[in-house]
Amino acid sequence: MNPKRVGGVLATAAFWALLIGFGVLLPAWMQISWTLLLLPVALASLYGAWVFSPFVPTPMAEVERLVEHLELGPGSTYYELGVGEGRLLVAIAERTGARCVGIEISPALWAIAKLRVWWAGVDASIRLGDLRQADLSGADAVYFWGSAHGIERSLIASVPAHCVVISRDYPVPGCAPIAVDTAGPVSLHIYRGPG
Repeated sequence: MNPKRVGGVLATAAFWALLIGFGVLLPAWMQISWTLLLLPVALASLYGAWVFSPFVPTPMAEVERLVEHLELGPGSTYYELGVGEGRLLVAIAERTGARCVGIEISPALWAIAKLRVWWAGVDASIRLGDLRQADLSGADAVYFWGSAHGIERSLIASVPAHCVVISRDYPVPGCAPIAVDTAGPVSLHIYRGPG
């Protein structure tokens, strides 16, 4: 199993253990309610981290490099699959003026991303759901953390021919990238959709 994936799952588990553990600071009558409130969300997040991919944020220092490759501007549409807490999506929306759509399977991260988008006031929407079922037919650019889930090749086949698809860290099996940017701490594998 991939070390980054295992590390991400362990980090997800540690985050929720710490958050639920804060319940000991609450009055005794609230501790059970705190745990019962957070436990289902924690379990859903762990399930998403294990089955799909863990929360491994893209460093914010990479925003400018991504913007350069995404070829976005006002009137274009950007999809971020596995949007996490939405920092990157908001930064891209602010820098490019593109309409941004984020898809996240973790209810906790989805809620944080929704709040972040609302607070920033950018043209973006955050959807709770499985990225494998996303309709990307209107996408001008797509960004995701590549992994070994077998979805990436079909994802590239489902976007329009002009669409730029960037897979972070991992090449898409069976597809030849138009470029690979290894100038920063994460590698960017860049593809074009076949239409």
